[in-house]
Amino acid sequence: MHRTILLSWLVPSVFIACGGGEDEGGGADTTSGGGTTATTVSSGSDAGGTNAASNVTSTASSVSSTSSTVVTATSTMGSVGAGGSSSMTASITTGSGGTQTNQPSTGCGKEPTLAENPSVMSGGVERTYLIDLPANYDPDTAYPIVFGFHGMGTSGETFRSAFYGNLLSAMKDEAIVVHPDAIGDPTAWGDEEDIAFFDDLLEQLQATLCIDTARVFATGHSSGGFFTNTLACQRADVLRSIAPVSGGGPFSFGNNSCVGPVAAWIAHGENDETVDFSSGEGSRDHWLEANGCDAGSAIASTPSECVEYTCSEGLPVRWCVYQDGHDWPDFAPHGMWDFFKSL
Repeated sequence: MHRTILLSWLVPSVFIACGGGEDEGGGADTTSGGGTTATTVSSGSDAGGTNAASNVTSTASSVSSTSSTVVTATSTMGSVGAGGSSSMTASITTGSGGTQTNQPSTGCGKEPTLAENPSVMSGGVERTYLIDLPANYDPDTAYPIVFGFHGMGTSGETFRSAFYGNLLSAMKDEAIVVHPDAIGDPTAWGDEEDIAFFDDLLEQLQATLCIDTARVFATGHSSGGFFTNTLACQRADVLRSIAPVSGGGPFSFGNNSCVGPVAAWIAHGENDETVDFSSGEGSRDHWLEANGCDAGSAIASTPSECVEYTCSEGLPVRWCVYQDGHDWPDFAPHGMWDFFKSL
């Protein structure tokens, strides 16, 4: 069981849709999961097609009410930056998995600060997100942290649900899991403003929670997949690995360019009619080159839909191809978490 902390943040309101083949999915589709049927009714939503839950309030909230206690935390951070790591005493232990030496954040040793109705201003726009802590969260244990970026037209709450991203099914007892909300109408992830939001959010969490700053991970679907690639391009010095699904890119913009390689777990539907399969192949090829991989070295991996490449940077690329169109694949949560833990 997880504790869920609902926090609000404020960042600039202008957003830039990620380029190249962005989502225009939607319609009314139905699916069943765990014995419950969910219907997608939101035009322009890319919550995974037939794996989506459309009733954000009733469906996702019911998941939250049965699996966690909803509490709130106050934040006062307004500066941009993704820092926060520091040396800690030997009493700080590491969380689950990983081959890197853990780097505890400044929030280690502190109890989480919980309050009602939090509000944080950043650029004059309120931003919200959900964060799940392991049920037996220990402030003296440095945990990996995973950010999950939802698809266009949906929300962090929907992506958090068992009907969509379902990350908690694999990560809930081993990591801190964050589901931020995009802005816009429809909601979608952009570039500079949302990267600044990520910076502020991570900095605040590192100051208040015990996070292993060497194991910061990100995943996302569709619009969130494009953003995950862009974020990795700009924050390769912060992220240990990414797992974009049904996305594309990364794309450079303005005066920004990629700052380095990251390990990458990438999945794309071969029959995706919303974001073309070639977009996923482009992401794969980008990280193969960035990580110094041998494109001819692919060997079978797990799950069975995946192959892994040998890379000189020590940052592997795992490429997964499936046949469920633009849907979020069922194997994704456990597949990417196993990959993250191996690093």
